[in-house]
Amino acid sequence: MSEIKFYAEISPNKVTADKENYPRYEELARKIATLRNQRIESSKAQIKGVSSDSVNVETVYHVLMPTPKGEKPKIFVGETSYLPVDIDNLVIEGSTTKNNPTNFRFTDGQHHYKYTAADSQLHMTFNNKDIVVDTWDVHYIEDPFSLFENLHLLTAEKEQSDVLETVSWVITDKHGNVEENSGFNAFNGGSKLAKKDRLPRIIKLQEKFKDSLAPEELAFVTFSLEEILLKKWTSKAEKAQMKATREDLIHFVHKTGNAKLAKEIEQLVYRPVSEVYIPLPDSKNFHDQRADFFGPGFGSFEPGTKKLALSKEERTFKLRFLSSGDVINAYINQEAGKAIQSTDKQEILGNWILRGVFQLKEREVLTGLRLNELEINGIRLTKFTNGEIGIEFIWMDTENPPSDAIGWVAK
Repeated sequence: MSEIKFYAEISPNKVTADKENYPRYEELARKIATLRNQRIESSKAQIKGVSSDSVNVETVYHVLMPTPKGEKPKIFVGETSYLPVDIDNLVIEGSTTKNNPTNFRFTDGQHHYKYTAADSQLHMTFNNKDIVVDTWDVHYIEDPFSLFENLHLLTAEKEQSDVLETVSWVITDKHGNVEENSGFNAFNGGSKLAKKDRLPRIIKLQEKFKDSLAPEELAFVTFSLEEILLKKWTSKAEKAQMKATREDLIHFVHKTGNAKLAKEIEQLVYRPVSEVYIPLPDSKNFHDQRADFFGPGFGSFEPGTKKLALSKEERTFKLRFLSSGDVINAYINQEAGKAIQSTDKQEILGNWILRGVFQLKEREVLTGLRLNELEINGIRLTKFTNGEIGIEFIWMDTENPPSDAIGWVAK
């Protein structure tokens, strides 16, 4: 943004400024368009659901447009396609004004857009007259004060709700960080290979690939595997070092061009690529206060421990994704009941959450920045009278959290 301002300031006129800033506008437009498209795909993934790749989701804008002052009051209802930005066909139309060069316009041949830097908003231009699909007449109330005074008499009786309780929380910690090795990033944790099996697996791999690698290459692979798998990594700093060593090893084996070696080493040092669980914040406290939230006694613990009292089968419930209506069997798991996991579709669920909802590449770590980009930073659970638990990904205003908020964000 500072470069855009600089070149606008030293240019004699808007035409020259726009020409100088064209490549900067183009780069910025690509980034903005990519984020917008990812938000669209994330929303579509949530509507499609966990296992509905064949479902086609059509997205549209609805626009409400009033008549001009002095004309008979009406509201025109507009409808137009909500398409991804065609990034390959971007054309920069220039700044809105020379004095405000960080606001600029561009088109992709389908729609025209305006980006405003002050609030980081992307606006789409509508051809209002061409998109009208319905018209509503507007009638003004003669005595609005009387209406508001008697509004309670006009309100219909509320139907009995099938919602028993809701809870919501923010995915990040209070510093805006997402846990790097667990929860939605569980795939990024250390190897789950049993300790007793690690050295034998390293020796077996050495023997298998000794004729495929040069002695110094095999020595590097062996040393790296011993560091990653045999050394104890405890602190956060040590775990970061382990991951750096792991990345160096993976980069090295891919450079060798030996696909079988790369696959075997990835299986040794990584967890499954779609391994995730939905983390409950302050889970022990949550279950102590709401032992029956997921089902009768589901959140109870063995006396004096953080071990759940019921068996896996006894703490299984129906988890409904409210955006799509999909229902899966899920259960509370791990120490202090901190994890919500699928009983039989864990890989499918993980792939949907990581690649669909969060729009991440394989082994790309979920961050607070990614959540902000997608405008998804929280989760809400809804307990229904039929025993199902509903789940949805939401955006939460951390300065003004909802009344059902739990965890650090709760007021």
